[in-house]
Amino acid sequence: MSFFIFEITPKCDFDCIYCYNVWKEKTDYQQNTLSLSNIVKLFDKLLSETNVTAVTISGGEPLLYPYLTEVVKILKSRGMQVGLTTHGIHLTELKIIELISAGVSYFEISLDALNSEIYHKLTNDNRLDKVKSAILNIKKHRALLTVSTIITKLNILEIPKVIDLCFAFSVDFISLNRFITGGKGKLVSEQLKPSVKELYNVLQIANQRAEKYKFNINLSVPIEDCIISHKSFPALNFGTCVCGEKKWLIDSVGNLRTCEQNTDIIGNLFTDKFTDLYHSNLSVAFRQNNFKNSCELCAEFYACGGGCRFI
Repeated sequence: MSFFIFEITPKCDFDCIYCYNVWKEKTDYQQNTLSLSNIVKLFDKLLSETNVTAVTISGGEPLLYPYLTEVVKILKSRGMQVGLTTHGIHLTELKIIELISAGVSYFEISLDALNSEIYHKLTNDNRLDKVKSAILNIKKHRALLTVSTIITKLNILEIPKVIDLCFAFSVDFISLNRFITGGKGKLVSEQLKPSVKELYNVLQIANQRAEKYKFNINLSVPIEDCIISHKSFPALNFGTCVCGEKKWLIDSVGNLRTCEQNTDIIGNLFTDKFTDLYHSNLSVAFRQNNFKNSCELCAEFYACGGGCRFI
């Protein structure tokens, strides 16, 4: 089974200092958007070539794409599970009802801090109350919701507060993502990247909260067991990297990449067959990125999978 992240638009009205979007790094990256009819062609071709089961629509900010609801209906009508990743500002209650009715079955909202000054420093936006309202309204209408938080030096003390709020608001999952140096984040890497000790301390707090609340907290960017032992945090859900294997990224003009952070374009899904792109030299090399010689002797390799293939 394969699932895809679809960057439906490069437009965004936030200016997050850690933004990983590749066009923040490659100024010559094509930033157009597809028409509704071309999105239909793209996914009909993809369905004929793969066993795609799920698509998560992202951006940029997907709610800035004018035909988002129509795209959701089209994907849903073709048997796919549809999710939406957003900063949440434009998710009014009416829009949430509209998107759920169209076929969105899960939402992911970014929330990195509850302190307004820290939130603004990270996102360059001050509409934190609208994010909280969106979270409450999504749960009011009983859709699945993940709150995603980037772990940086600036918001480490905020993460316990975010977890507490998510529990109080009946959020289904929290996704803790260690900061990855990519996109715009390359310019402020030293300012944002937590040390291993800082990361360990955050996970310790998250593990305590997960045990206390019986709460689902996922480490969505895999962490190598040889850097931080997973056994130290039994209540957290550590994943392995499936990017470039089961999970893929489609950009706003139909190019295929292995993941959100990787700037390498494997090919274009309008002109190339997915099978050929899967077996291309770039894809094969990417799948081998996280296998080091020491992994052969490690008893925990199959648990951690070698960590993030991009990193």
